[in-house]
This record gives sequence, structure tokens and C-alpha cells, in this order.
Amino acid sequence: MGLLKMTGEKFRQTIVMITHNEEMAQMADRIIRIEDGRIMGGGNV
Repeated sequence: MGLLKMTGEKFRQTIVMITHNEEMAQMADRIIRIEDGRIMGGGNV
């Protein structure tokens, strides 16, 4: 995750990661939650 964040910042890229791991999700700059195919929330962490 650290490498993804570093390269995303260095090269100004957007990284999209899908996970069920809450610990990994908390490392993200933004989390968008989807339940039953619907977007339930999103925004800055």
C-alpha cells in the first residue's frame, strides 16, 4: 500500500483499489462504500 501511495503521489496518478480489508481501506485518502450495489457514502477519510 505504501508503494501505491508513493507512486500515486509522485506521478499524480489516481489509484482505485477494491478491498474488504478495513485496515487497508483506512490507509486510503478517500473511501467510497458500496452496499448491495448502491453507493452508500463517500468522501474524505
